[in-house]
Amino acid sequence: MAMTSLVGDVELRINFAGGKTLNVQSSSQPSDPLQYSKKYAFTFGTGALKVNSLYHRVHSIAKGATLSLDLAGALLDAFGDVFTVGIVKVLAVVNLSDVSTVPTDAVVEVGGNAAGLVTLFNAVDNAIKVQAGEAKLLVCTPTAAGYVITPTTYDLLEIVNLDADDAAEVLVIIAGELTV
Repeated sequence: MAMTSLVGDVELRINFAGGKTLNVQSSSQPSDPLQYSKKYAFTFGTGALKVNSLYHRVHSIAKGATLSLDLAGALLDAFGDVFTVGIVKVLAVVNLSDVSTVPTDAVVEVGGNAAGLVTLFNAVDNAIKVQAGEAKLLVCTPTAAGYVITPTTYDLLEIVNLDADDAAEVLVIIAGELTV
């Protein structure tokens, strides 16, 4: 049985404050403040800013190995139900590998293969890199239909551990609409 309720939000907040002293005699200091925030609030259902399925899990990926996540039926949600997402609205990948104990080559590559997520990554074998301690986030705009997952054609999310010496710990979060 699928989830019967799901609400949540994703928030992006960026704050910087730059300054510059013009000369030593002057007490004036021009500033360059930046404050930006955007919150995406999702409610249960289908359509714009709606989700009805959630997958989240920390995966351990052996050194040099590839984790293939089949979004068309091979994953289980937190309730043990099959997670078959038809449209991805939110995708977050967080490389939890400890930067203080793992060398800087603790990088994972997120993308797809021949059956990969072309709707997300534009072409087969396109990928983004996520360094240890980094996070990458994709959120559909409120008017977007989301990223369609086509079973057996474009349904694999692959995460490759490029580190030849150490395992990687990666948190994957996917929210979207179930395939009916």
